[in-house]
Amino acid sequence: MIRGMYVQGCHDSSMVSESFVLSSPSVIKGRRFSFAKDNEQMEELAMSFPVINLAKTGKNIKRIANENGYSVDMIRDFLGISDKSNVYKWFRGEVLPTVDNLLALSILFGVTINELIVTENIENAA
Repeated sequence: MIRGMYVQGCHDSSMVSESFVLSSPSVIKGRRFSFAKDNEQMEELAMSFPVINLAKTGKNIKRIANENGYSVDMIRDFLGISDKSNVYKWFRGEVLPTVDNLLALSILFGVTINELIVTENIENAA
């Protein structure tokens, strides 16, 4: 089994939660993968997976909030979080909202979670 997720710009592995579990062989987006038996094959396979760009995602969430007329205080109140500095950290791309907060933001803004998150391939992220 392979577990984990790569988040560009996140240097603290404790901040990245295990987000998927794949058993060999698996199907992702209609493509069948047989997982690598050595490190070189594993690196080639990993290069085809998207990564979350924290800075671009933060700017995107802030843009969507502004376009929809939501202030930081309104977002904080809607999500029921006590400290609005968390929202500012999302906007600056320091951290990602939790999955449940991403879902709540998508509902508040009337967009999908995928529209909030900015991804890129690993080879483009460097």
